Amino acid sequence: GETAEMPGVYEEGAFDLAGTIVGLVGRADLLPNLPAMEAGDALIGLASNGPHTNGFSLIRKLVAGRDLDATLVDGRTLADALLAPHRCYRADVDAIQQAGFAIKGMAHITGGGLMENVPRMLPPELSARIVLRSWQTPPVFETLVGWGGVGVEESHRVFNMGIGLVLVMPSAAAEPILDLLPDAIVIGRLVERIDGGDAVQLIV
Repeated sequence: GETAEMPGVYEEGAFDLAGTIVGLVGRADLLPNLPAMEAGDALIGLASNGPHTNGFSLIRKLVAGRDLDATLVDGRTLADALLAPHRCYRADVDAIQQAGFAIKGMAHITGGGLMENVPRMLPPELSARIVLRSWQTPPVFETLVGWGGVGVEESHRVFNMGIGLVLVMPSAAAEPILDLLPDAIVIGRLVERIDGGDAVQLIV
């Protein structure tokens, strides 16, 4: 956590109280494990339960004057969908590791969305090819994107669009992980990156 600048939120005399968690990891277990990554590795997405903590500068503008008690198609009110507490992925990661699968890379989809967070875990010779139709975009994001007229790439840069964590796993581990974690989804694969190519390729 950090003390974020949030124009339009803090009034004069108000302040932000932030908390921080510090963890320790052995050098051999540090991620990403770039030498282990190869074309064909699976990208496993774990679902988000809402915007988490990102995109709210735009969200506040989009919902201004709208009915926050309006019901979305999933049955939640707009307010409940926007304010759902950030999902914690520790239990999911623990389950994968305890099952004996080695995680090669991990990207928390925060500010910058898939477009900016996934590249941070990749070596320069590989790209992430992400198939957008591999998961159902939650109604709250469809609603926000519709109100804002936000394009495909930009929406995946501003919001998490339903994916809160992305793991790079060996291809052979994909099916067992899907069996282990009910809401895990194979959202794409690593592919060879052509010189000057994008680190993330969104397939509509």
